[in-house]
Amino acid sequence: MGGLRGYMVVVMLFVHSSSSVKSADVPCQPPNTTEYFNSLPSLPSLADNFHVWVEIKVDGSNKSELVEETVVYSYNLAALRILSNGVETKTIFSYDTQETFVVTGTNCTVHNISAEPYLFIVGEQISDGMAYLPTGATSLFFGPLIVKVYAGKETVRGMECDRWHACVSTPTMNFTVDYYFTVHDWQTPSGYPQVPVRYVVKGQQALDSGSPSPFSRVYEFFGYEAENNIDQSVFETPRGVVCPGRKSLKNIPQITSKFYHYRVETVDGLNTIVTAAEVWYDYESKLYRYDYHMPNADALSEVHDFNFGARYQTDVFSGRCTPMALDENSQTPG
Repeated sequence: MGGLRGYMVVVMLFVHSSSSVKSADVPCQPPNTTEYFNSLPSLPSLADNFHVWVEIKVDGSNKSELVEETVVYSYNLAALRILSNGVETKTIFSYDTQETFVVTGTNCTVHNISAEPYLFIVGEQISDGMAYLPTGATSLFFGPLIVKVYAGKETVRGMECDRWHACVSTPTMNFTVDYYFTVHDWQTPSGYPQVPVRYVVKGQQALDSGSPSPFSRVYEFFGYEAENNIDQSVFETPRGVVCPGRKSLKNIPQITSKFYHYRVETVDGLNTIVTAAEVWYDYESKLYRYDYHMPNADALSEVHDFNFGARYQTDVFSGRCTPMALDENSQTPG
């Protein structure tokens, strides 16, 4: 289940792997002693299954974005619903197949989740120079290699919070992260102890070989809930939307029987038409029979004879039989 536990939405400026950055002024070097770290409260863990709302503000801009995030660790799935300037985008993260499905309107595109240990970047998830980075157990915000230093208590939005501070340095950026969680004895609406309240990310990055540019993001978390019974439909693409190139976790079963019979009902939601049919296949005899009844029409029975390339359509009520040649759309036995 690599890359999902501790998952949380973060937005950063998009980074090109060939970029270089000067050292940013983001010092935080705590004493490197076991006694020091053992004396500090550790950063709270997120629930395996949770739902949360995040409002994201980009300092120096006149915009904000709203993100709804749902995570189910046991299914190795996460979903983001992003609202930006009136446009809604849904992104589904499938860690079993290392894919993301990005849906805007009726359009869906499939992308690979980056295997880089510190940055999970999906190139198409860029909005006005921003890219969404889900952060899991090996990623840059909750990664075990990133030292989080306890920095005391502060009041955020009227709530008493514990604060942790971290420095992150990559080949393309240097920045600090401040994490704010409610103190342990704060009564949260969901009853879950120490929920996330705010993240503040500040630093520098370079998109080319020039001087690094400063950036700052503030993430306000609302309505964090640890849930055991999350509606699984949140991880499904909308009805009628197809994602070309998506990997399949299951193959369509192959029918091996030489002869079989079944009934089928077809629902045309667009034209509000329901039709029923009964089908017989005989692979060895190369015969196919199809009985059906269309709305406002007589019941029909068709026999397709693949030995002679003939098709016989019979009106069940009148008994009239009309022979025709098989065409390329005819059903093939087996």
